[in-house]
Amino acid sequence: QTDKEKTEMASRHRRRFVSSQQVPPEQPTTGPVSDFFLPDVSSPAPNPPPIASKASDFCFKMAPKGFERFLSSLNDDYFNTDTFSDVIVVCEDQEFKVHRLVLACHSKYFEKQLNGNWKESLEKKIEIQDFDPGIVESMLRYMYSFNYNNIRGVSSMVYDAQVYQIADKYDIPTLKEYSKDRFCTAITTGWNMDEFPLAINVVYESTPSEDRGLRDLVVETSLLHLDALLERDGFSNILRTSADFSADLIPFLSPNTSIKECTSCHKEIRRI
Repeated sequence: QTDKEKTEMASRHRRRFVSSQQVPPEQPTTGPVSDFFLPDVSSPAPNPPPIASKASDFCFKMAPKGFERFLSSLNDDYFNTDTFSDVIVVCEDQEFKVHRLVLACHSKYFEKQLNGNWKESLEKKIEIQDFDPGIVESMLRYMYSFNYNNIRGVSSMVYDAQVYQIADKYDIPTLKEYSKDRFCTAITTGWNMDEFPLAINVVYESTPSEDRGLRDLVVETSLLHLDALLERDGFSNILRTSADFSADLIPFLSPNTSIKECTSCHKEIRRI
């Protein structure tokens, strides 16, 4: 994945985050209540008037230039500095000086932890013990820049899976989606690397069975390249050692399947 592709992906997630923070306009309250404003569970809500939509699109297109400057300043001038820092995140022997407001805007977990009569709120310190410091730094760096780098030098697909795990634990939905997109790109181009079975293992060891985000991606990618993967010892080993992965994969090998488009590369695979 090139730097340009990473920058474009980060920009998409920045816009998604800004859009998610916008408060919807209030509905008119004067005059009799119209059925138009009553929720209808049987059909989708009506589209907004064209003028409002165009105005919203115009404002949205005009915002990023200033927003990019703001993010650049936030990342370069305030991340892990003493300037206005009001909380410290500790992981092993590393400390990161950050800001409550930034953490709370991204994460309901941190918002609750830093607001109230909790140890973290009183001591102004958050201790993270079950992740590598590099993964913690990537999580925090994303909060300030909507991007992160692989600073450990490990395989991208393994690293992105671990970032997905920390995003899930600390309830950071935009980071979870961003790391999923990066993971998808990594395995689409790197499925034939020796690290792919390791990435499968990380996915199945670090995510609950109901979280299909990364699990479906590795199953779909494995199905697309199954003949080639079965010739590799690493993939054969993961089939023997990861019962959950094998259980997800085997049903798709049945002849009683239909064709489904893969969400990662848009090729056709068999689906029950």
